[in-house]
Amino acid sequence: MLVAIFVMALATSLLAVTLPARKDPLEVESGTLAMLVSRIADEAVATGTARAIRIDERGYQVFNRVGGHWVPVSKGNGEFSGGVKAQMELSGRSSSDAAALPQIIADATGIVTAPALLLERGSRKERLVFRPDGQIDGHVRHE
Repeated sequence: MLVAIFVMALATSLLAVTLPARKDPLEVESGTLAMLVSRIADEAVATGTARAIRIDERGYQVFNRVGGHWVPVSKGNGEFSGGVKAQMELSGRSSSDAAALPQIIADATGIVTAPALLLERGSRKERLVFRPDGQIDGHVRHE
């Protein structure tokens, strides 16, 4: 009887050790955006056409540059999960411009132009700064 209890306790402790830790939603979303920006920069070079991303509070939309206009990509939508919200740090644009135009742009050479991005979940915040190569230059966390 004691052996059976010992074996069950040992199995339970091994199960607890092998369960994956829950990932922080801010880290998940910042990683997703980093991969997305890198992907659009690569696609812009491969196609010779500018690509872009528009961020709003709830998610993002990917665009292609066609005939001088930004055209949404049908499979380029995404919503932030885990209660994460986003806000671009825009300057010099009116709110109507900011709502209509993409903020993160990769030109045909793969150079990325983007303002800083603030991700928020409750009182926690993370500021992402993108380099011209599309990589994240720095994460600044505010608890």
